[in-house]
Amino acid sequence: MKKILLLNIFIFTCFFAFSQSNISFKATIFAVNPSADPNKSFYTPNLIDTTGFFTIHPSFQVSAEIYGCKNASAKIVQNFAKDQVGFSSGYSQVLINLYIIKNKKNYLKFGFGPAVFYRRNWDLLSGYKQDDYYYDLNNTQYKMKWLSFELEYGWYRNKDSDFVVSINQIYPKSLAIYFGWKFWISRRNTHCSTCPSYR
Repeated sequence: MKKILLLNIFIFTCFFAFSQSNISFKATIFAVNPSADPNKSFYTPNLIDTTGFFTIHPSFQVSAEIYGCKNASAKIVQNFAKDQVGFSSGYSQVLINLYIIKNKKNYLKFGFGPAVFYRRNWDLLSGYKQDDYYYDLNNTQYKMKWLSFELEYGWYRNKDSDFVVSINQIYPKSLAIYFGWKFWISRRNTHCSTCPSYR
């Protein structure tokens, strides 16, 4: 996990060498788990739902984005969380983002790309049922997904920031709604006449 964190720090630093770039900070406290997980009995109980469909899931996400043309961008996402049983977890994700809706006040974007999901090994739980979905690496379990997604809505607040809401795959079989802020390093790219500028 330390190597993944160092790699993300390096990539984030490189992103800011581009003039048309931003960084986002988002958080959530809930997750939706629609799949039939054989280990749902280990999910931390909460007052909302006792079936494991909704779980308390504190999570923090930081992302960096650069634009290559008017309606498309590249984005790297790093997520830190406590999973359904309270173990440390997270994911690293690379996305290509495309605008679905864009006007002077708000926008809707869809992103897709690969992600690596990881968590502390649930084998540490007495009675854990192996489902052969995650791979084991020492005290960590991980799963690579070549196609993951993000759906993000943004509301322009001023020339430097947007309020953002997104739906993310917090795990391969789980979703979460994140709320946060996007801060622009610059909305204008002086090196590309086709890239979006501040409206």
